[in-house]
Amino acid sequence: IALVGDSFAQGYCVDQKETIAGQLRKTFPTTVSAGYGGNGPLLILASLVEVLAKSKPKHVFWLHYSGNDLQDLDIREQVNTSVLRYHDTLLKMKPVRTSAIKMVSNILFLRNLRKNFRMNLKVKFKEFAVTKRSYELLEKVLKRAQGKVRSWGGQLHFVYLPALQELVDDNPDTKKWRRRVLSLVADLAIPAIDTTPNFSMNANPLSFFSCRSCHYNIFGYQLIVRAIKNHIKVGTENDRCTKLYG
Repeated sequence: IALVGDSFAQGYCVDQKETIAGQLRKTFPTTVSAGYGGNGPLLILASLVEVLAKSKPKHVFWLHYSGNDLQDLDIREQVNTSVLRYHDTLLKMKPVRTSAIKMVSNILFLRNLRKNFRMNLKVKFKEFAVTKRSYELLEKVLKRAQGKVRSWGGQLHFVYLPALQELVDDNPDTKKWRRRVLSLVADLAIPAIDTTPNFSMNANPLSFFSCRSCHYNIFGYQLIVRAIKNHIKVGTENDRCTKLYG
């Protein structure tokens, strides 16, 4: 199993053993995470192509955080010309020659860029731009990721991680984003895990977060891990039925 994503995939705000990857290793010892703080969809794709393609994991879980992943495509990643050039290379399926050092440099640049945007523009979650191009780029990125994982015989899975604002605010825009993202994923025939209902079952969603502006706490990450494990279990059982009964 391999995870790709941003700081949620990396496991901010908890000890390493309490991250999603750390908890999954108790059941799946070879689980790895290529998640890194500051990653948006373009750099998540880059980490999948450059890092995971070497180990060829059977299952790759793309962790999509609703709080900024769509917005990254419009606000942050598109202002970095080097990332855009890299993005064009990836989507055109040309050979990738970007060095690991350059990739790390881009990742750090974007993390600092996001910090500057929030400090200088004082942007709030609901004010981030999400445009038609955001969805078009996300579709292209996921399609490319799906093709890459399939090329080594693996399966790409999509995991939707809700932001706290999405759980506590009655904002029609965030609900629209969620529906459209999950519809896009379904159209690509990528198995999806929407963890929003799992969080919403609790009367106090904040109990899954380290603070109002923070990442999940251990209980939030545990919830994600249970959803992933159940998803794998159901998939395994379906595969067995297919082999037995065609």
